[in-house]
Amino acid sequence: MNKLAGWDMEWTIGLVTVMVGFYTCSGGLAAVVYTDVLQGLLMIGGCALVVVIGLAQLGGPEELRKGVESAIVVRAAEAPDAPRVGNPAGRVEHFDLILPVDTPSPFPWTGILFGLAFITSPAYWIGNQAIVQRTLGARSEFEAKASYVWGALLKNTIPLVIAVPGLIALARFPLLDDPDNALPALIGASMPAGVKGVFLAAFLAALMSSVDSYLNSATTIFTHDFYRRFLRPTADERRLLGVGRVMTVLLMAWGALFAFILSRDETHGGIYAIFQTLMAFFNGPAFGVLLAGLLTRTATRSGVLAGFCAGVLTSISLYVLNRPEVGSFLDLQPLFRIADPFLYLSIWAFLATLVVTAIVSYLTTADPPEKQRMSLRGPREGAAP
Repeated sequence: MNKLAGWDMEWTIGLVTVMVGFYTCSGGLAAVVYTDVLQGLLMIGGCALVVVIGLAQLGGPEELRKGVESAIVVRAAEAPDAPRVGNPAGRVEHFDLILPVDTPSPFPWTGILFGLAFITSPAYWIGNQAIVQRTLGARSEFEAKASYVWGALLKNTIPLVIAVPGLIALARFPLLDDPDNALPALIGASMPAGVKGVFLAAFLAALMSSVDSYLNSATTIFTHDFYRRFLRPTADERRLLGVGRVMTVLLMAWGALFAFILSRDETHGGIYAIFQTLMAFFNGPAFGVLLAGLLTRTATRSGVLAGFCAGVLTSISLYVLNRPEVGSFLDLQPLFRIADPFLYLSIWAFLATLVVTAIVSYLTTADPPEKQRMSLRGPREGAAP
């Protein structure tokens, strides 16, 4: 918003905080779902328009390829200290679906196959509270299933509406210093004045859609899984609603503070990498616990708790040890070749979770049969013991 409309970063954070907090507190899940539908249409439609106009101004896909190749050469010659674009060996990887292991991108083929396809994506689609909560809020089982299929179809538009505008921005502005400014710079230089308002709305929609989803989900988890379970089991719906609203305000305040800190930090590798790294600390362990609970009868509560903690500790430890300043202090080589190895973190955290869960479950008392019924392999009603 700062690059596109000239808005002050702090004022933008404050505006989004107030707007999202207000309608999330007032309307709950229904308000979040309805606003997300409109925001999704604005985001996808706006980015699709950028692709069409941007490609037309460049002269088509072939000119885009030539522009990206030229941008890499220009960037290496005129801005050697800027964030690196392209492979160290000089290969242009921006149009490749399968990247080599030595790519500077966070997406080598090993990470995509073992981290994204097998761990992170399943964990996101079947274990993400924001998605599961919407699915459980559907009016019927058919609509719940259809929502997943529709979401998967929309997800297939991401390479077109998200990646291509970034390539167009690289071709047009090879010396752009911050990747987070690629899309605002492209919109500011390419779009007519009247159309920029659409993208202003789309940017706000993107901000609010992400915030309200996780805000509502986090509030639900705290209210039902912690407050009602451990603090006030007899709380009625009215009290739970009040607690949820208070928690919403507290989470919004914490989120705004975190956003203020990030807005003043110029050392991070981009908002997307930060978000994915934070998710990697928990995605692998959460998915390992979920699989252990669903597919086995031997996983115990103590086992999965120990496994989850071990997985989170593993991912955070690997991240810290991979930091250049830590490696320099300890005289260690980087653990991974890429700067943002969040996919690799998920892999090792997932494996650590499974191993520790299996060991601790073997050493502890098995859960009672009524708990094992939640497993896909557990005893069924009326079945012989």
